[in-house]
Amino acid sequence: KNNNADLVLRLSALIEKDLYGEAAILCHSIKGLSGMLALTSLYNHIITLENLLRHETLPDSSTSRNASEIAQMLISIGNDIRSICQIQF
Repeated sequence: KNNNADLVLRLSALIEKDLYGEAAILCHSIKGLSGMLALTSLYNHIITLENLLRHETLPDSSTSRNASEIAQMLISIGNDIRSICQIQF
């Protein structure tokens, strides 16, 4: 909760700068953490976003091809994070 409450902001900043590879690496780290903590919804959304971002880094990709899907995943991840931050550990 303390280290990743701003996850969507960090991901958005990387994506806005077209740093899809770095955003995918961040997703990969969060994927491991969310899997370990059994945060299933976040885990599933992060996997989807990571795959979309890795696809954006392909040489023949069009930057806007997955833009709406990426935006939707960021919204879903934001909702997941808000829910997680409300949980008392």
